[in-house]
Amino acid sequence: MDRGGWARADPKGAPVPGHEQQSAILRLIACYRPAEERKLLEGGNFRLTHIPCDWSLNRSRS
Repeated sequence: MDRGGWARADPKGAPVPGHEQQSAILRLIACYRPAEERKLLEGGNFRLTHIPCDWSLNRSRS
């Protein structure tokens, strides 16, 4: 595993503009994305949207 990704996801790192609460996870995700997507994630010029999920779909049908 590339441990450099974890270093860039340091929660004490610079916050992603407009997404201060999610900065650490956004930096972690950005390390594994292509350069263009990484710039977008680190720049903060996007909107996060919560999409509800029906977790009951994960239950096995027995």
